[in-house]
Amino acid sequence: MYHWNPLRKLRVKLNQYLIGAVCIITAVFICNIVRHLSNLYIVDNYENEALDKKTVYFAVKPYPYINMEFLLGESIVENATLLLHAKGSGLYYEVIFSSGKNDIFHGKFFSTEDFISGNRSAVVGSTTSYDNNHVYINGKDYIVKGAMAESINKALNYSVFFTEGRLDKVPVTSVFAIASQSKKDIKKTLERISNALEDRGMELQVIDYRKTQYADFIDYHKQLIILLAGVGIILFLMNIISIVFWLMGKRGKERVWFLFGYSHIKLRLGLEYIRTLIVSLLIGIAIYILFWNHDSNVIHNIMISSMITIFMEMASLLIALLVHKSWGD
Repeated sequence: MYHWNPLRKLRVKLNQYLIGAVCIITAVFICNIVRHLSNLYIVDNYENEALDKKTVYFAVKPYPYINMEFLLGESIVENATLLLHAKGSGLYYEVIFSSGKNDIFHGKFFSTEDFISGNRSAVVGSTTSYDNNHVYINGKDYIVKGAMAESINKALNYSVFFTEGRLDKVPVTSVFAIASQSKKDIKKTLERISNALEDRGMELQVIDYRKTQYADFIDYHKQLIILLAGVGIILFLMNIISIVFWLMGKRGKERVWFLFGYSHIKLRLGLEYIRTLIVSLLIGIAIYILFWNHDSNVIHNIMISSMITIFMEMASLLIALLVHKSWGD
């Protein structure tokens, strides 16, 4: 005789909530991983660099900070833009100084005052998302001065060019870049900056940034990749364990289905799990959009993340069903 057991029913519900919670955490985790790696890939990929091939990159060593107020009194950066580009910063570029009609902004948006005011401001690409004339970078709020015209360079359309409004303490832990519409102006600006730094006892070193990007990407992010892989494996195992416990709680239901002559019982359980997965995935995506809606490539990242999450959950379900079957036998 079947006895109704409220504790068993509660346990089954708790196991189902556990599955949902693990699925939601997995979806949010994968969305953020895809977002992060997508940004890193874009910046480290030769073809998807926002700055064109004329751009010259250089480093200044071994100083952590330098005073670049000398850019104000002399015509050093003329018809060009001087930027900083940190590793792993995606399509976010810090503008140190820019002037002239041949700079990357065609002489628009930024003025000299913007580089010394101490106020944070930014110029965004044509398809970059921002909220009420504000864009947020690493938790900092920047006022958007305008949006650039649409470009055939897709990476440029998703870029953000921001300034901290400082020249007295420029960090040199990142790579400098000189960009312009004119290769001639880039060469002139590089020579002038090199001479100015040399007069102040510093040395400029031109680097082939694009050729070293892939090797730098692997080397620089090795620990991060290992950490993320470890967290991913833990989530995968948590999915399998939670599904196994859920299936164990369903054994009573399986027996009832069997007595009533239902076929494809495992398939029925699988479909029941898929319904939970779909709801959890939608909740996870909603959480991601709510907290990371400043991601300009959000739709693309969600599509990739959803496919990865579904594949991971289906693999977990298959393994859990096999484990459950072997224990049942």
